[in-house]
Amino acid sequence: MNKKQKIRLTAVISIVCLLSISVGLVLYALKQNINLFYTPTQLLAAHIQPTRHVRLGGYVEKHSV
Repeated sequence: MNKKQKIRLTAVISIVCLLSISVGLVLYALKQNINLFYTPTQLLAAHIQPTRHVRLGGYVEKHSV
């Protein structure tokens, strides 16, 4: 393996490592936001801290509003 190939291999490995780290950080940051909403049944069953923000979703029955 000559010097040019070693430099190219080092660059490719560095790029792959940086991409892996960035994807890991993004997934860690979105860990709590992956679930888009709770249904009313899930909200009643879950033990959620009062300081945590959640989204509540569900269907509205016809003529109930």
